[in-house]
Amino acid sequence: QKLSCEIVKGHERETIFNFLLGCGQFNMFAFSWPGSREGSKVWNGLHYLVRYPPFTRAKLKDVDYAVDFNETNDENDRVAVIATKPLTHGENWKEMERGQLLMFDKGLPYSRPYECADIERCGRGLSSRAIPRTEICPYQYQSNIPRLLKQSVCTALGKEEDCPGIWAERAVDLGCGSGLSGAQFRHRVGNLTGVDLNPEMAKEARDRGCYDRIVVGDAECILHKEGDAGTTEYDFVFACDLFAYIGDLRPMFRTVRKSLESRGGTFAFSAEIWKEEDGDTEFVLQSCARFAHTRRYIRSLVEEFGFETLSLSESAILRKHDGKGIVGALTVLSLPPSLRHVIMI
Repeated sequence: QKLSCEIVKGHERETIFNFLLGCGQFNMFAFSWPGSREGSKVWNGLHYLVRYPPFTRAKLKDVDYAVDFNETNDENDRVAVIATKPLTHGENWKEMERGQLLMFDKGLPYSRPYECADIERCGRGLSSRAIPRTEICPYQYQSNIPRLLKQSVCTALGKEEDCPGIWAERAVDLGCGSGLSGAQFRHRVGNLTGVDLNPEMAKEARDRGCYDRIVVGDAECILHKEGDAGTTEYDFVFACDLFAYIGDLRPMFRTVRKSLESRGGTFAFSAEIWKEEDGDTEFVLQSCARFAHTRRYIRSLVEEFGFETLSLSESAILRKHDGKGIVGALTVLSLPPSLRHVIMI
């Protein structure tokens, strides 16, 4: 991105510079410096669209022709389309901003350095010397949490990570952030809603294109009665790296249980663990301004709200801070048979 911006430096107003750069079968880079030539009304930029299940029918703008993408794709497909202008009616095309560089991996757009570095570690044939390995983001390895969450959920449910199929009809991502957690579960849910208190993060999640709906608000608001949504019932609720910003988890447990009681389902979340459990300590605010909860406190909530533990892992390294690994809990719970299942991570 720095190199691309240097190319247009000094000629920003008259330059039009858009390009695509492929890297193997998984990755595509797109850069846009849009504009129009003198005397022309034609705007030259880049727009992109992400299609994912359930696929819909779309009609082309320039000819009288429509395509039903349910007939050309299956539930395991996710497709990113990049063009100089929107090609179809009724789809959520997004125009790239001036000077924006996006990396598309398996059909989803990424822009933050630590996101790109995380994908690089997956072995996509990428190798960057421009991203300092010790300065990827303020909380190094934080972007690993969504992947750890997905692995734990799949193991708890007896599902293969790459096995095709939808195993949740309605899901909600609490504290969705920029959408990394939603991207992990998109292929496994029929309808996915994301909610985040930060409007800028919610916009990034919306631009990522893996949610059916994005709501700006408190994490619990999506689980209470919504006038336009018609229901607050879900069969999968997950909160990836959210509880580090919440001290008392009782209201969240109570609300999630009510949301899952009718359908039955799954609840997943990550929680940083406070090792010192002397006295009646339930949670502490750490020097890094993130909450850590005691094992005893989490177990008490499991019992208080009638959950049963399916599996419990208390030694996962969720992130690094000041060079030290931060330990977190990955826990899977279920409700009694009449209420079905909940997952907590």
